[in-house]
Amino acid sequence: MKSPGVVYVDYDETASEYRKLRLPKNWRIVFADEWGSLQASMDWCFRNYPDASQYGWLADDTYPRTEGWDTALEQAAGEWCLSYANDLWFADGDITRHELEIGDNLSSGLCWGGELVRTVGWWALPEVRQAGIDTAWTSICGPLGLNRYLDDIIVEHKNYKTGKREKDAVDDWARDGADYVSEDIEIRNDWCASPDYAATLRRVANSANVELTEPQQVRLRQRLIDRRISELWKLNMSGARLTRITELVNAEFPEGEHFDSYLEPTR
Repeated sequence: MKSPGVVYVDYDETASEYRKLRLPKNWRIVFADEWGSLQASMDWCFRNYPDASQYGWLADDTYPRTEGWDTALEQAAGEWCLSYANDLWFADGDITRHELEIGDNLSSGLCWGGELVRTVGWWALPEVRQAGIDTAWTSICGPLGLNRYLDDIIVEHKNYKTGKREKDAVDDWARDGADYVSEDIEIRNDWCASPDYAATLRRVANSANVELTEPQQVRLRQRLIDRRISELWKLNMSGARLTRITELVNAEFPEGEHFDSYLEPTR
């Protein structure tokens, strides 16, 4: 492995165990003073390394298996893309593998182009703690075709759901009595329905000089439809009203039309 890195250790009762790690010479370890989860670690990294050519992420239950995995992911990400490896989990299912290929899901060994992250303005979606970060990025990169799935690069994910390790406290959706994962997902969904999401999509598309293929046009249309329905949906809305809204929104974005104009800078 050639790439420099940081091991960011969240504060909890097991933090001291990480002091036993033997790290490459170009790696360092940072111990947090309090628990902040995924968002805190990514935000720390972005603030301390604002000019990185790429930003990579490895969870503590992921294991690189392919020689030169880091270089391959960096090259695939370049300045503007999000690359990721075969995790021997999602990659093994027909549906989830297709999601990886088209950018609707992410796996292990994630690597973001530095210009992509700086143009978005954050590496981890603000206000969340753990969940919603990956799907915020798929909502940006998927519709613009900026995803790069590397099937021949293996970064194994030993998730408890695969039976490769025991479930631990980090896998729970609650901490200190609060269901923070559900809260994070709600924050992410609200962001994807917001004007800021639309502005971010435009900003990235124009900065990266994105030219949409026909399949990407279809996916962008669906993203626009989903966002518009989210804007109009209300709690306890009747099924008939939701059906009518869906019909109207689909008419607003006719099938077969191109939506490049949506990505043009607003004036």
